[in-house]
Amino acid sequence: MVKFIIRRLLGMIPVLFVISVLLFTLVQSVPGDAFTGDLNPKIDKKYIDEMREKFGLNKSPVEQYFIWLKNFAQGEFGISFKNKLPVSDLIVDRIGNTVFLAVTTLIITYLLAIPIGIYSANRPYTLSDNTITTFSFIGLSLPTFFGALLAIYIFSINLEWFPSSGTVTAGAGYTGIQYLLDRLHHVLLPAVTLAILSVASYTRYIRSSVLDVKQQDYVRTAYAKGLPRKKVMRKHVLRNALMPLITFFGLDLGGLFAGAVLTETVFTWPGLGRLIFESTVNRDYPVMMTCYMLIAISILIGNLIADILYAKADPRVRYD
Repeated sequence: MVKFIIRRLLGMIPVLFVISVLLFTLVQSVPGDAFTGDLNPKIDKKYIDEMREKFGLNKSPVEQYFIWLKNFAQGEFGISFKNKLPVSDLIVDRIGNTVFLAVTTLIITYLLAIPIGIYSANRPYTLSDNTITTFSFIGLSLPTFFGALLAIYIFSINLEWFPSSGTVTAGAGYTGIQYLLDRLHHVLLPAVTLAILSVASYTRYIRSSVLDVKQQDYVRTAYAKGLPRKKVMRKHVLRNALMPLITFFGLDLGGLFAGAVLTETVFTWPGLGRLIFESTVNRDYPVMMTCYMLIAISILIGNLIADILYAKADPRVRYD
């Protein structure tokens, strides 16, 4: 297993290099830069030229890329064009909120999708199964930003059950358990909105997987031996049907960071997703590149963790 992990980590280096080249090319293809974006009649052109010279924007794209790559490899993420602060400081300030949102979203996803998917699989083609299937397709078709706006309109504006923005109640000064409950109160609405798509897709997958496993010979043999239905479901059906969810876990790690861009923007959630949106609007290249690379790294690390967990859960899988 150790050799496998080392091989995978080394294999990430060329992958990240290719990703960085593609991302840098995409970022550079956007017309203008952070300073032309701020251009107005009151700004002196000499000041703009000085800023471009200071941040190396007068160099060729190839030179800019290798300077950025060298600094990134050394853990130097540069200075934000917009905020004039180290990119690392901006990310440290925001990433905690995004991790909290992502973890809450994952918990909600699994708590809802697994029982609903199993329930649907145990009652195939009934009214309840068709209802769940219909709502799953609606969830898959619902754009994230539309779901977020709809959730704010219903639960924040009309019902006033949840706040529509922020991570804590401003000026409340909560501590201890009150602070935690206040954080949960603020994160629930954006987390549920972000989880809708995952719950819908997971529910469909779990239903199909459970139905498929129930048709396997070893399940029929277990029933033929007279084992109770609950024991067959727990030891044979669910154990095998839910195993592939470990693989999805790896993809979710990066997917939630990427998917949080729209959700955090709509809910004014001060996380990494909103930072990505702000830096993209302001053409803040150092922040954009660092955030995009962190998403890529999280996806690769997530897949590695998923492979390790899969090997631990299934003794038939060996990587060495």
